[in-house]
Amino acid sequence: MTHEQNDGLAAEYVLGTLDGDERRQFAAALASDPELQRLVEEWQQRLQALESGAAEVTPSAGLWDRIEAALEGDSAGLANSVTLHDGDGEWQQLAAGVEKKVLYFDQAARSESFLLRIAPGTSLPSHDHSSAEECLVIDGTFDIGDIHLKAGDFHAIDGNTTHPDCYSEHGATLYIRGEIREAHG
Repeated sequence: MTHEQNDGLAAEYVLGTLDGDERRQFAAALASDPELQRLVEEWQQRLQALESGAAEVTPSAGLWDRIEAALEGDSAGLANSVTLHDGDGEWQQLAAGVEKKVLYFDQAARSESFLLRIAPGTSLPSHDHSSAEECLVIDGTFDIGDIHLKAGDFHAIDGNTTHPDCYSEHGATLYIRGEIREAHG
């Protein structure tokens, strides 16, 4: 292994984030490898200052269960489900005045559910749909060609159809479910 890899493993070992077989293998190598011993000691010294200055905090009851559930995608014990709360997820800028937050994607069905946030005065150019798309206006107003939509209004378009230009005078948040338009990792 390179020095950088060993340094990274030493840091994870000291932080306690190195788990399972990887931790056991590192501990076995640590017993006989002076370089690893030196790296571990350096990380312990670096992190000691953080430990001594921090007040001890007792985590709330059930915190670890909530963390594990979030990491496993478990929604309150419902297997094969996804729950996102209001502040969860990440907004990504698609264009000036347009942001997208993916809520769920189904690779097998090649569809995704997402929120689209549109700033006041923003236009979206005409675009093609190779498959059906559903749109629900959560807040604000949104015009699709001559169709005026407000909060609570629903619009769907079939595949192999072209949407006319879209516009939001006062801004809008839309829930959209339709084809996957970009790669997901």
